[in-house]
Amino acid sequence: MKKYFIILYLIFVYINSSSSQNIRQFIRNGNKSYEVENYEAAEYYYSKAIQLGETSPLAWKLAEAARMNRDYNIAQKWYQYVAETDIIKFPLATFWLATVQKSIGSYQKAQLNYRKYFMANIKTKNYFTEKSRHEITSCENALFLTFNPTETPFKRLDTLYNTKYSEFQIFDFGDSLKYISSLRPLNITDSITFFSKLLLFKKSDATNYSKELLDSNINIPNKNISSFTFVTNNKIIFSACDRKKGKFYCQLYQSEKAHENWNLPILLPNIINSISGTTTNPCFVATQKENYLLFASDRDGGYGKLDLWYSKIDSIGNYTEPKNFGKNINSIDDECSPFYDSKTQTLYFSSEWFDNLGNTDIFSVQGNLEDMKYPQNIGFPLNSCNYDIYYNISTNRDFAYFSSNRTLDKTASTAGCCNDIFQISLPKEKKDSVSEKKIETKLKQKSVELIPISLYFHNDEPNPRTWDTATNLNYATTAELYINMRDEYQNIWSQNLKDEKKNIALSEIENFFIDSVEKNFDKLIKFTQLMEQLLEKGQNVEITIKGYASPLNSNAYNVNLSKRRIQSLVNFFNEYKDGIFISYINGNSSNGSKLIITREAFGEEMVVKGVSDNLYDVKNSVYSPSAACERKIAVIAVSFSK
Repeated sequence: MKKYFIILYLIFVYINSSSSQNIRQFIRNGNKSYEVENYEAAEYYYSKAIQLGETSPLAWKLAEAARMNRDYNIAQKWYQYVAETDIIKFPLATFWLATVQKSIGSYQKAQLNYRKYFMANIKTKNYFTEKSRHEITSCENALFLTFNPTETPFKRLDTLYNTKYSEFQIFDFGDSLKYISSLRPLNITDSITFFSKLLLFKKSDATNYSKELLDSNINIPNKNISSFTFVTNNKIIFSACDRKKGKFYCQLYQSEKAHENWNLPILLPNIINSISGTTTNPCFVATQKENYLLFASDRDGGYGKLDLWYSKIDSIGNYTEPKNFGKNINSIDDECSPFYDSKTQTLYFSSEWFDNLGNTDIFSVQGNLEDMKYPQNIGFPLNSCNYDIYYNISTNRDFAYFSSNRTLDKTASTAGCCNDIFQISLPKEKKDSVSEKKIETKLKQKSVELIPISLYFHNDEPNPRTWDTATNLNYATTAELYINMRDEYQNIWSQNLKDEKKNIALSEIENFFIDSVEKNFDKLIKFTQLMEQLLEKGQNVEITIKGYASPLNSNAYNVNLSKRRIQSLVNFFNEYKDGIFISYINGNSSNGSKLIITREAFGEEMVVKGVSDNLYDVKNSVYSPSAACERKIAVIAVSFSK
């Protein structure tokens, strides 16, 4: 009997030893695959290992590999496991859980987890807390975008252009010529390692196109050519990239066509090709006054990751020192693939920031190229929760194009590995009265849904300690200054508190700035953009604005303060897009539309009871969330008429 138990024990030890060896081997293979960025293989090996034994470190590896492999459902499962079992050792599990949830369109779950991560790390100031704070609002707006889909028709281009590999950018010269950058094997020698190249599709007869690879002067051997722009029909600027671990390093080249061949490319000067970062996604722009080169770069002096930059080009082709588009366009995340439509003065670009549906969305912003503000998402389903990039318009203006890795297969468990090119049919100049009326009705509905819009101020702002009823300040300026005071509010409101009470106080201030100040400023921008469209379509727009104040001064003083605050909003409308609303406000617009602003200023009689009015207790009378909530004006009503 004793011998029998010894045999069973040895078998048990052998099985467990064998299982342990298998786990270690799978993990080693997974680690090796991950190091060389073969995330599909890494996910496979880690999945095999975790079947033999679940641990939080292994679950973390599997979640990371699945996220990098864009297998977001698997990533969600194992980030959730880590967040529930070992959040102390893996504090970013909640952040990445929220990120992959947004990438599959689970916006409400993503918002909850971004807020959870942010509140747990509220004392930390880094990329992850700033990103999660932004996403709390962005996820909510993404959900609203899906509730209001655009009716713009678009389709995936057919298999003449798209393959099972990746197609990135297209430049459409009309019916005869189309240039496409594509990562696809072109011959048998490309079967293992191949690079993205620039292809030409030329119309050979009434219905067919011939495909040819541009010569090696453009398609530089062993480099990736993924983005390009035409200065003229026979002059091209393109990006040539080397793959380095974790990223591409790119530089811009220029080449001219002589007869049927392209000349040897010339590397653009160092003023454009910075040694401190990559330079890619070129876009040549010709306006009535200036020529520009736009591009994306992670060079020194940006806001983080890839930013958009522009350089003026003089009459002999010299470039000026590039300028960053600024914080209205750039963020701590990636901005890329700029395209400027000179006819409508509209910049299109892709970004991981702003109100996106997940990963990169396409945004538009209209105005002076050197003073761009307030990007607008071009809408769902043109944008998706995948990577949507490289928007541009054909030379004949019949179509717009973009590239996306969306699958269009609702049963697919992973995001698309590869990009395809999609075509948008642009509307003709002739307007259909029925469809125009339908558009106006939808714009009105969206405008009404945004009301009320509450806009907040720091104590006694703008222009403190004055009885004036007017101000020269613009609400956007006061809001930015106010948001920058967040740390000051946190420090004073949480002073003399410890541990959990301190964390609660910090959270109260953060929630006020996220859910009240920033969210309502975002609503104001959306409302203003809708109002602009309605006025352009011949609608009269009337808005009613009320003012409020906290009870730190006399009622008469607070009435005047409310009037100053309302005036700051009027100034915002007057200065929006270099004064686009002024003619509507003055009643002399070319189409007869009017913007009517009704003002109602109130003092402290509108304040909720219980808010401190003790001037010597600034913690409660100025910096408390309850007091801060009362210092506002509000757009309380909007109406329309022809």
